[in-house]
Amino acid sequence: MPEVFREHGLSILVHDEMFAQDTPDEEWIGQVAENGLVAVTLDQRIARNPIQLHAVHVSGLRLITLLGGNVPAEKLALNFVNARQAIERFATQHQAPFIAKLSRPANDAALLAGGYGALTMYRSRDDLLQRFGAV
Repeated sequence: MPEVFREHGLSILVHDEMFAQDTPDEEWIGQVAENGLVAVTLDQRIARNPIQLHAVHVSGLRLITLLGGNVPAEKLALNFVNARQAIERFATQHQAPFIAKLSRPANDAALLAGGYGALTMYRSRDDLLQRFGAV
């Protein structure tokens, strides 16, 4: 995936280039948020795991989860690239922390034509405040 992002001019930092592979999610979540970055992941468990979800909340992380099931990583990356402007708007319209989901497009033809899947809020700042309270 990183190659696809970079081929399309996105400046990215890759988890395994910055952290040991076994770094707990709570640790990298905090560091990514502290640097004001938007995190992108394939790991949908973060949004359901109470410890990781709490880390998103207290850190103020903006997280985009790429949904795709068995879709090859290159296609998920292209979906993200195609959705870049929508993601940027989304990130400015919604106060951190949040977890959003980017679905895959309906078909490969749509993806190759520049289309992208639906971008939806999964865990909003208000959801997290209600669950965990003020930081």
